[in-house]
Amino acid sequence: MFNLVRKKLIAAAALIAMSVGGAAPAHAGMPVIDAANLTQAIHQVIAWGQQLQGMLQQYNQLVYTYQSLTGPRGMQNVLPMTMVARNYLPPDYAELMSVMNGTSVTYAVLAGQVQGTIQSNAVLNQRQIGGLSQRAQSILGLGRQDAATSPNKSRRRRIRSRPKRCIRPSMRGR
Repeated sequence: MFNLVRKKLIAAAALIAMSVGGAAPAHAGMPVIDAANLTQAIHQVIAWGQQLQGMLQQYNQLVYTYQSLTGPRGMQNVLPMTMVARNYLPPDYAELMSVMNGTSVTYAVLAGQVQGTIQSNAVLNQRQIGGLSQRAQSILGLGRQDAATSPNKSRRRRIRSRPKRCIRPSMRGR
């Protein structure tokens, strides 16, 4: 394949060399300018410039779209906050859980606010929970832990515990 292409290129180069070498140079006496052809060439260059501008705008739009999909989206500017207030959240899961449990030393104020919100939204307060029996308190604690760790787990358990429908003997043959 490559040898065939190479032979064709060599033959074409030899043909061009013979035609250029054997011809006598032309001597024109008077230069001629074709105004219509020159005007058409100028219009073509202007059109190319406009096409290039359009392609540049498309490229810039693609870069902007790519950056908006992969880079920062500017959401940090939606709520004007100082960097000190913005960095108030715990950096990792363990610290977040200590805030949720109210045992965080680093984020003690936040832990207090979270615990206050939990207590204000609780159905049973600490005094009412203290009035329950030990068994009821452990069941309540397990239920809260189950609900906090996997919200769909109790739903799956309810579905599995349903009795299966009995199929009537007359319906089996169909």
